[in-house]
Parts: sequence; C-alpha cells; structure tokens
Amino acid sequence: MERYVQLGIFHLLVGAVIVLMGVWALYPASTLGSEPGWHAALKIIFGVLMLGAGVKLLRS
Repeated sequence: MERYVQLGIFHLLVGAVIVLMGVWALYPASTLGSEPGWHAALKIIFGVLMLGAGVKLLRS
C-alpha cells in the first residue's frame, strides 16, 4: 500500500512540473527561446494525465 502512495506522490509532482513547463512554454521569456504552441499543449495534456494518475493512485 505504501508503494502506491509513493508512486502517487511521484506522479503528482512530475505532473505538476510538466504542466508548469507547458504553461511556461506558452509564454516564453526572450532569453530562453521558444517552442511551437502544439508542443506546449502536448506537455500540458501529458502533465494533466500524470496528475490524474497520481490522484487515482492515492485514492486506491
């Protein structure tokens, strides 16, 4: 059971970081370069999926 908790927390943290990276990519700073909007959208979608997996793991 504890393994699911650790895995759920890991998914929540990684998902949050990926969503943050995707949002940051939509509004790039001039010194950090940029990436296509579709790539940022994919990061956000993947991050939300990771967050959902983390929530599901913590609820089980």
